[in-house]
Amino acid sequence: MTVTGIDRFGGGMMERVQTIIYKYKRIIYIDFSNLSSFMMPEIIRVIEEAKQAIHSNPPGSVLTLTNVTSLFFNKEILDMMIRYVTDNKSYVKAGAIIGAEGLRKIAVNSAEKFSMRDLHLFDNEDEAKEWLVAQ
Repeated sequence: MTVTGIDRFGGGMMERVQTIIYKYKRIIYIDFSNLSSFMMPEIIRVIEEAKQAIHSNPPGSVLTLTNVTSLFFNKEILDMMIRYVTDNKSYVKAGAIIGAEGLRKIAVNSAEKFSMRDLHLFDNEDEAKEWLVAQ
């Protein structure tokens, strides 16, 4: 990922919530990739850091890019994601998601329906970033 500027949230070894600058636009990148129910503390940490990053901005101003590649969903994780997406609704101007294939796509569609958010799915990060900066 080519980044011209990064602010890091949290202090974990792997930074899963970052602010990236792409074509002069700020995008909050949230990385849930390769997480599962066995890593619940990490999922909770990412959600809390992402909420902090998103909620520190004016309502209706945030662009988010969320990576769910190889994220294992169960009912508990899906319920947490629905609450997370719903809580962020008033802050997010546009949200893009990458890595939602198979059952993850169904889970994202459920989160979209229950949160009444418009979540856009993309095949890769470049397509998602291009769409986000056009919003």
